Amino acid sequence: MTPVDVVLAAGDAWTLLGPDGETRQLKPRERLSRPAMVVMSFPGAVLGELRFEGKPTFARAMVERHVRMEGWIEGPSHVVIHRNRRLPDGAQVLYTAVPLAAWQDGMEWASRQSDHCMIVLPGQLLAAGAGGRVLRHGRHLMAFVDSPRGLVYEDVFASGDGHDDLTAAATRLGRQLVDHPMLRSGEVTLDWLPLSRSGVDQESDLVDAMQQEEALSVELLPGTFVGGRSDAPFDGLAEQLNAQPAMNLANPVPQRLAWLAEKRAPMAMALIAVLALGLLAGGWQARQVAAETQGELTTRQAEIDGLREAIGNGSAPPDWVRLESVAGFVQQLVPGSLYAPVPVVEQIRAAVPEGVSIHRITLEDVRGDYRLRVDGRASESGQSGTISRFVAALNEAGWEARSLDPAGTSRGSFSYRLIAREDRT
Repeated sequence: MTPVDVVLAAGDAWTLLGPDGETRQLKPRERLSRPAMVVMSFPGAVLGELRFEGKPTFARAMVERHVRMEGWIEGPSHVVIHRNRRLPDGAQVLYTAVPLAAWQDGMEWASRQSDHCMIVLPGQLLAAGAGGRVLRHGRHLMAFVDSPRGLVYEDVFASGDGHDDLTAAATRLGRQLVDHPMLRSGEVTLDWLPLSRSGVDQESDLVDAMQQEEALSVELLPGTFVGGRSDAPFDGLAEQLNAQPAMNLANPVPQRLAWLAEKRAPMAMALIAVLALGLLAGGWQARQVAAETQGELTTRQAEIDGLREAIGNGSAPPDWVRLESVAGFVQQLVPGSLYAPVPVVEQIRAAVPEGVSIHRITLEDVRGDYRLRVDGRASESGQSGTISRFVAALNEAGWEARSLDPAGTSRGSFSYRLIAREDRT
């Protein structure tokens, strides 16, 4: 993405900080020629902290009511919540409240620019610190701490632009933080971010002045020297602005999405390039696998052709000797196939005449041979005739019936061993 300008807008004081080291004053709401990140302090805006009873979802309504009751903003306002903390008895927020007319004018000006013009509130930069942060915007020094006991916001104004005035203001801000009820126990760590391009020595002096209080640890945020020269102004603001998520920008959602899309474009192009290289590598590997597979198929086809030729010549390959064991197993099954249950039962049932009942049919193994045993009983009237007809019917069905000792003890009981004629031994 093209390097963007940074614009500091506070009332009638507008300053442009170009990526090439350019620093110049702008007219208020001047038309910009390049994409820009604008740190805007809206006229009449209030940055503060509020603790209230109720649900955090009611924060905006509570803030708007609070600033109206205090007389800070008359009429409707636009409220932005930078940090929201749930408490046992309610909630606490860090907020910026802007008169609605001023907010609409600022958004309308940003939408008229020829390129991206993204609005960032000082309160959002203040809340972006990990634990605590100090912002210096000219003579205005603001501090925010997200402590375990609650949110803390303090600010001071220097009496002038001179070094001594700023140093005194930094010392006073440090004392206010140390004396705050929520920060009286434990060390407080803050980072320092100037909303300007300034000499690193000047900012370091202000940091040292603030951390004269033993409970404070303040560190100047890392940044760069404009143009890479150590004697040039120090700039850490641009890096902090570029790190802001799109959701933290004040612009309407469509403008934020357009900004995010262009910001991520180089990353997306790099990802596409990586995917393209991956596809090329994958295609080369696929061709290698295909070539190897084709070679294996050619070898297998040659083997199949050789087997076909051997079969046509009547010569079996050596591996076919393995089929002998399969043939032996099949030969063992052939005798048993004569005694398959379903056809055997059907044949015996068809041979049974009226007056004969079959009690049991069993398949026995007699010295390694299969044999059927049939146990039954004939009615008392015409026993010999009915049994004779039964044996004759079995003979016609291909069975030889050999008489056995009856399994039953009642009159008319009989038992026969049936031997299939094809299995007669």
